[in-house]
Amino acid sequence: MPSWRFWSAMKSSLKAQLEHRVRIRDVSPKGSGSSVAYVLEARPEAFSKTVTAAQALVRSGVGASKARTTVERLLAGEKVALVVPQVQSTAAFARKLNSVGVRAHRRAIPAHVDVAAIRQRLRLTQEEFAARFALSVATVRNWEQNRSVPDDASRAFLAVIARAPEVAEEAVSE
Repeated sequence: MPSWRFWSAMKSSLKAQLEHRVRIRDVSPKGSGSSVAYVLEARPEAFSKTVTAAQALVRSGVGASKARTTVERLLAGEKVALVVPQVQSTAAFARKLNSVGVRAHRRAIPAHVDVAAIRQRLRLTQEEFAARFALSVATVRNWEQNRSVPDDASRAFLAVIARAPEVAEEAVSE
């Protein structure tokens, strides 16, 4: 793990680079792309091109101030959750950040969740599934019979149930 002095020196270097040598606001964002949520994480051994990282964020529609704050937080060793407004290619964006020492972990809610398949894999009845995860039996039935569709929050929770049912169950336990 890098020392405090390393991070302090990197932060000072970033401040000098951002304030005196490079004006991030002079970098214009690209005009198109989709909004994508990421969790960014610096690789301390490789995170040295801080200005390039900030410029990549600005080119993807992140404001200059937010890009600077994000890079400073990354330098401090934080994981930073960020919605990047204009990502043309998720693979290219991740490669660009990786090349400067930042891992970009994409966050996305599944577009469709097969509730019946999750429930059957867990070998639960509709009633057991609903009780175990604090859902209404009627809601589970409606989802399975396509009378209604889970909203974003429900699909995110169902994705957690599919991947880590014990964690989901613990989250709703008193």
